[in-house]
Amino acid sequence: MVEHIKRLLLPLTVISCVFSFQQLNICYAQQQSISLGAVSISMGEEQQGVINNLKKHFDLQCVGDDGSCNSIFISDGTHPVGNIAFADGKVSYIRAYWGRGYEGTNPVPFFRTLYSLIKNYEENGYRIVDLQTAENRQPNGVSKKIFIVFKGKSGMKMIDIGYDEYQGTQTSVNIDEILESAGRK
Repeated sequence: MVEHIKRLLLPLTVISCVFSFQQLNICYAQQQSISLGAVSISMGEEQQGVINNLKKHFDLQCVGDDGSCNSIFISDGTHPVGNIAFADGKVSYIRAYWGRGYEGTNPVPFFRTLYSLIKNYEENGYRIVDLQTAENRQPNGVSKKIFIVFKGKSGMKMIDIGYDEYQGTQTSVNIDEILESAGRK
């Protein structure tokens, strides 16, 4: 099951990573964190400590062919939870999957997830400072993104709302929370 999910999500992750903070022309602090369940992960945190802590709660899979484990896919055994990338042995990118697969005609679950994430940001002193869109068209489908960028006392965070429609797969709408270090490419 995890292998099947990875095969479906990896191309979307690659597409999603094309739209980075650098392309949104934003500067931000690096002392930020995102929680994946009970685990809080901070930018710049040591790679081995993060991996050891995540292993206690999640299934981890190294992504990439070079065996360096500079990027890991995180799942709860059934569902994807997020992914993290490392540069020079430190966390340089965190993506938490807040909601995946909002298909169908009922918009309530999508709205509730997005509303609670934005409300949490507001309650913690974050304010919207930028809103942008992006689109990636390919012969077999399209990926559309809305980026909502927030600024708070501890820096910047971003919500990525994505719509993906590819031939042979189900259309999906996803909500992700992203932190990325300034030097990551």
